[in-house]
Amino acid sequence: PLFRSGLHPPNRDLDDTTLDVEPITGALFRTRKRLQANIQIRSVPEKLFKPFALSKVKDAFVPIFYVEETVTANTTTCNAFKKQVYAPLDIVDGVQWGLVAFGGLVALVCFIVGTKMIYKSPTNKKEIGRAV
Repeated sequence: PLFRSGLHPPNRDLDDTTLDVEPITGALFRTRKRLQANIQIRSVPEKLFKPFALSKVKDAFVPIFYVEETVTANTTTCNAFKKQVYAPLDIVDGVQWGLVAFGGLVALVCFIVGTKMIYKSPTNKKEIGRAV
């Protein structure tokens, strides 16, 4: 079928519905939906519609309407969202690494204290003296 002027073949970059979704919460920050409704016109034999001469009309798609709906979050909303979602996550991440470091320090202290206790025990001194 023929495409009338003003009606373009589908183009993914221009015509797709797009959603920009934040991966942690699923919040939408930018959405775009485009819709175009068309009607198909076909030729009709003259014996059915003599007064309208529709037999000379070429088969075509003709646009009826085009709708575009777009929503975008403003900078203030985005910054407030970052403060409310990502700041606590950064704090939790810092606490997590702090606890890992504290655990490593406790393990090191236990190793040092354990080593000193082994070398200070009286039974161990006898064994160490015999080995020398």
